[in-house]
Amino acid sequence: MQRTEKQKVALSSETEEKLMKAAQNAFIKYGLEGARMQEIADEAGISKSMLHYYFAKKEKLFELIMRKAVLDVFANLRKILEENDSVMSKIHRLSREYLDYLHEHPYLPLFVLHESHKDPAAFKNDFLPPAETAFTTRFVAQIEEEIKIGKIRPVDPYVLFAQIMSVCVFPVAAQPVLQGIMNLSADQYKMLLKQTQQQMPAFFERILNW
Repeated sequence: MQRTEKQKVALSSETEEKLMKAAQNAFIKYGLEGARMQEIADEAGISKSMLHYYFAKKEKLFELIMRKAVLDVFANLRKILEENDSVMSKIHRLSREYLDYLHEHPYLPLFVLHESHKDPAAFKNDFLPPAETAFTTRFVAQIEEEIKIGKIRPVDPYVLFAQIMSVCVFPVAAQPVLQGIMNLSADQYKMLLKQTQQQMPAFFERILNW
């Protein structure tokens, strides 16, 4: 008799961690179509049959990794934007904490962006439910409130949010293109990212301060 999902023996925490890391590496590098279950199993140090025991279909493992990637990308963003700080204080924190995270995980935002373009409607429904993205709506409302009381200059709050996210994500996700067209070495581009991180608050202060 085939075991049900609830009856399956749980993986050890160490094996599960290795499996998730191997799957993440494969899907980020090759996507759903290019990733191979055998390669994932080999990197995780388990047999292919054992991998299929827990994930009969590659799509199920991909969905798990994709969901984790989206949550990881948004978790730190949510933590900062949900704090009881001013808009500019949050921008300062994004320049330090969120950009540090993205610089340490440069392939995550590119992976999420690439997969989201394949079927935007499905991506929104499956991985960006309203409950998970409500913090962005609250941040936009905060921008509108600070404009109303004269704390910051009048701006389109949605444009501002898009600009903030662009400064955070684009230099990381577009590294191969930008590094190539500017003819920079890896070390030089790393320095450029650091300078972008340092100058981000001043850039938005010029936009928002009276």
